[in-house]
This record gives sequence, C-alpha cells and structure tokens, in this order.
Amino acid sequence: MLPSHPQIACKFFIFNCLFISALLLPFLIRAATLPPAASVENKPAATVKETRHFEGHRDNIWSVAFSADGHRALSGSYDRTVRLWDVATGRELHRFEGHTGAVLAVAFSRDGHLVASGSADQTIRLWDAANGTEVQTLRGHSGAVTAVAFSPDGNTVVSGGADKLLRLWDREKGKEKRSLVGHGDWIWSVAISPDGKRVLSGSADRTMRLWDRAAGKEVRSYGGHYLAVTSVAFSPDGRWALSGSVDASVRLWEVESGRLLRRLVGHVGPVYAVGFVPSRYFMPPHREEPLVWWKRARLP
Repeated sequence: MLPSHPQIACKFFIFNCLFISALLLPFLIRAATLPPAASVENKPAATVKETRHFEGHRDNIWSVAFSADGHRALSGSYDRTVRLWDVATGRELHRFEGHTGAVLAVAFSRDGHLVASGSADQTIRLWDAANGTEVQTLRGHSGAVTAVAFSPDGNTVVSGGADKLLRLWDREKGKEKRSLVGHGDWIWSVAISPDGKRVLSGSADRTMRLWDRAAGKEVRSYGGHYLAVTSVAFSPDGRWALSGSVDASVRLWEVESGRLLRRLVGHVGPVYAVGFVPSRYFMPPHREEPLVWWKRARLP
C-alpha cells in the first residue's frame, strides 16, 4: 500500500520506478546489443497436411518416432503406454505397457527390432518391437527420463532427464557405462551422430552440447537460445545440427566449428521437435502449428 501523504507517495512511486528500471536495464541493453544471426528465414518452404490419423491413447501424446524404413511409428503418452503403429493403415500393432508414469521419450533402434521408452517413473524400458514384450528395464536416473536414443549399432542407449545427466547404457548387460556431466538443468533431447561417435544434448539451461561418446567428455557448447533447448538433431551426414527451443526459434549449426549458420523464425510457440528430411528440407514441428518444412539452401 502507498503512503497516504501525496509527496511521500510520489517519492515512493519514483523510487519503485527507478528500482524496476535498474533491474530491467541489463536485459534491455542485452536485447538491444545482441549480434544478428547468420541468417534469418522468416518464411517456411512449405506446410504439409495431415494424411493419417492415429487413435488409441487416452491422454496427451508427448513423444513420437519413426522407424528407419518409415513403415512404423511410435508414440508415448501420459496414459503411461507406448504404442506402435502401421503408418500406411493407421492400425495399432502393439501396445507396450509397464511404465508407472507418463512416457516422455521414445526411440527405435536402427534395425527396428528394439524400442526404447523413457518415463516420469525414472526408468528406461527396452521392448521387442516384433511381439511387444519388455526386454529390459534400465534404472539409475534420479528424475524423469525425457530423452532416449540408440547408437547406430544398437549396443548403446543414451538417456537424459531431470537429474541433468546424460547416461550411456550397455544394452546387452543392462548396466550404465558412464554419466556425462555438464548441463545445469533438465536435459530435454538427445541425438547420436550417424557414425555413432558423437552425442548431442539439448537442455533447459539454454544450451546444446556436443559430447565425445568414447571419451565421455564435452567437445563443444552451442549457445544463443534465450530459453530451454527442447529438441536437437544431426543431419544425415553428421555435418550440421538443428536445435529447437521454447524461444520459438530453430537454429542450424555447423557441428565441428560450432558456427551458427541459420536462425529460422516463424513459429509462434515453443518448438518441441526438429528433424532433417533427406534431400533438401528439414522440419521443426510445433504441437499447435502446422508441420513446417524449411529449405536447406546455400549451405557450405
């Protein structure tokens, strides 16, 4: 409540204005002096329409993945199930049940024989894609598991989550091989390079990081997003990487140099998933927007 005397009230009001301005000034200066991105693409190359509708989950869907051949799709939901779908027909092939919390991440092995799922129940579960049975449960995270990926040979599973750690697992033994420490907040997304040697991770600490899988060491940190990095992806040749963020932007990076090549602006909300499409396009979808494709033109 303001003091009753008009002069005191005026001084009190001026003091508060100055105090708030002092708090905001560093942020305003930073916003005014940010260096321009390498390139800003404001218009997507194209939007696509829905061709198939998959029904079955009883709650929100948080994660999806395609098999390498594109014939099957996975979905993970707050209803605690993972579902496997036939892409051509939209038919449910298998329902994977066992998690006791929301399923926040799903992934196929490259050969399509195995499925991995990460959950709010702090576990990663491996499933046989052919018959829907659980093969193994990996335990070690101390918080929700929000990201999973297979190495190209299928022998290693990488996971990340609320405990701020990346964990590398020996799939056959079901044991953790090592933890990668560096992020300062939740890890939302992971990706493994096509040759299996590098790992990308995106975090609520607003960075994407590159790791040497064999050495277990951080190679590079990519900064620039203003809010959490919720999605990362390697290009098919491993030369470039995409990062999507709650700041509604997508950034395209040269992996080895760490150089920002493009900043793609066009979404009006958080970007929860990004991916490269073979040939000329990549796409960063957002849950409440149409699927957007961006041309990958004039890159080094």
